[in-house]
Amino acid sequence: MFQVKFEDMPGQNFYIKISSGSVEVRRGEHPNPNITFSATVDTFVRVVSGELYGPTAVLSGKLKVEGSVIDALILYNILQKLQSED
Repeated sequence: MFQVKFEDMPGQNFYIKISSGSVEVRRGEHPNPNITFSATVDTFVRVVSGELYGPTAVLSGKLKVEGSVIDALILYNILQKLQSED
């Protein structure tokens, strides 16, 4: 379970559930996420689009990660594969 929290637009928070080959995205906050990403909407979009390198965003403090680093890397690798398919 991946939680995304927007520092500048908390009403737009969402979570992602990946299970058995399916992906579910829901608005709101999950009560027990494996990992939580916190950033501004702009930073999150730049990381997801590949414009901003995820580890650089974390090291600069623009993207905060709470929880399993392995889960963060799994999601990051999924996003990179999706970008390479475009």
